[in-house]
Amino acid sequence: MPTKDLMLRRQQQRERMARWRARNPARALAQALASNRKSRAADPERYRIYAREYRLAHLTSCPSCGQPKGATAKFCRHCQKGPRSSRWKGGTCLDRGGYRLVRAEGHPRASSKGRYVREHILVMEKRLGRYLYPNERVHHKNGKRDDNRSANLELWIVSQPAGQRVVGILAWAKEIVALYGG
Repeated sequence: MPTKDLMLRRQQQRERMARWRARNPARALAQALASNRKSRAADPERYRIYAREYRLAHLTSCPSCGQPKGATAKFCRHCQKGPRSSRWKGGTCLDRGGYRLVRAEGHPRASSKGRYVREHILVMEKRLGRYLYPNERVHHKNGKRDDNRSANLELWIVSQPAGQRVVGILAWAKEIVALYGG
């Protein structure tokens, strides 16, 4: 048996919901239709028409391109990318490995989507004044992957795979000397 306190709280909650439904009749109807799957199944055409009218009634135009957008959104879904996004953090983020990523569209080492590059690579390329070669890697001296100070980075060259003949290794060494000077 519920206590009087619990019964009073339930009554107050019902009253609050009734006031909310009175203030927001369209949203209340949408919520009722969404929560009651039987009414949706009983009259799917009515639900489809109502849902379309509800969406159209709450659309406004995007200030950037004029396309339709939701009433609470600042921009449409096409314009709400990059700096205009509410989740924008200046174009930097951390990947799963702990490396800091920087937005650099069109960079040769950009991610598969072509937007982000690890920051330590960009710092080393700026220091060298050129893009890194495919066999070059950037190493963090102190082991901290998000410490991308120029003084903490050093350039490593990926060595030849194991099992190479001496002649092949000597030829590779000559290429390295010719490439980097020596």
